[in-house]
Amino acid sequence: MDQKSWVLWLVAFFCFGIILYFSLPTEPNLYIEIIISLVILVNIILFRHSNFVWLPILLLCLSIGLVSATYRTIDVLSPKLDCEIKLAKISGRVLSITPIIKGSQVILDRIYISDFDNKKVPKKAKITIKGVNKLNEIEIGDYIKFSGTLRPASKPFVPGGYDFSRQSFFDQIGVTGYNKSNVYIIKKNNNKLKNYISNLRINLSKRIKNILGDKNGNIAAALIIGEQSSIDKTLLLDMRISGLTHILSVSGLHLSMVSIICFFCVRFLLSCSVYLCQEYDTKKIAAYFSLLFTLGYLLISGMQIAAVRSYIMVVCVIIAVLLDRQEYALRSVCLAAFIMLLIRPESVVHPSFQMSFAAVIALVSGYEYYLAKFLSNTEYTNLDRIKHYFFGTLAATFIA
Repeated sequence: MDQKSWVLWLVAFFCFGIILYFSLPTEPNLYIEIIISLVILVNIILFRHSNFVWLPILLLCLSIGLVSATYRTIDVLSPKLDCEIKLAKISGRVLSITPIIKGSQVILDRIYISDFDNKKVPKKAKITIKGVNKLNEIEIGDYIKFSGTLRPASKPFVPGGYDFSRQSFFDQIGVTGYNKSNVYIIKKNNNKLKNYISNLRINLSKRIKNILGDKNGNIAAALIIGEQSSIDKTLLLDMRISGLTHILSVSGLHLSMVSIICFFCVRFLLSCSVYLCQEYDTKKIAAYFSLLFTLGYLLISGMQIAAVRSYIMVVCVIIAVLLDRQEYALRSVCLAAFIMLLIRPESVVHPSFQMSFAAVIALVSGYEYYLAKFLSNTEYTNLDRIKHYFFGTLAATFIA
């Protein structure tokens, strides 16, 4: 196995282990999985000098992926509503606010439901709030109360389609619903610093819409901070049909632009001082600032899967700059996948994860093949470079 690529196969088999878990018809036993992993580990130690030691190493990565997914399922296990409640008095703390057309969608925890056994109350609830007089006053961390209808988490809309109830399970959302009365704030958030980033994101969205208007503001909010919920449904459907919906999600383009612009701006400003250029490595200072500003943008972007993947890859590039090393793109993609799947194994069945990583892996692999096949010869004329750039861009578009 190629020394440069064997680490990539470790991550691939870790991912296969998680996929295997979601393919099983019944829930596996965590203790049996751990025992199997330990047996494989012992075999690796005993036969570490064998030429085929790579096989049990790959099997160990597969079993670790299986253990990771099983443990995650057990860890997030919480009560869920199994029947509809037509009218109930509900209260809870606001964890997140997502603007939608004519209202907001809020996630609540520390929930209280009237005339309901407290031991069976779900840990979190997703509530659609519309037509209330204090909607603009609600902030993350506030405690609210209202009357509304509660339902179990949504099932797939089409057979074999995306399972919303599975995602709700891993998010510990055991109930959905909507309000039938005004929402009242019973206690304001006293620790605003804790929820500063979340409230900043909401305020940015509101400010963008106030300046540009609802129609243009909703598109701008989606492009800048990845907030798509309030976009007109007809417009969103048109973009889906045309294949342009991915433009609205914060991804590699956004993170890369923020990182590159910050890097070159900081380096340009530092280069204006002869003293700083002579005494300090301005390239590395600019890299540190780029890392910090890109992290700030990631936090206000909503930390979507594609954005987190992009940030990890950007971090790998910046670390390579700081260490004066050559960055290997495919390895950074696999590192991003490993970190994300280790924290949230259920991401492997999320469409955003699958499309984002599939596209990037195909692009990186295709580009490396293109470099090796067509750009190995350095004796090219300017016309050849223009020709290869054109066909390279065309090939990248086709691959993506």
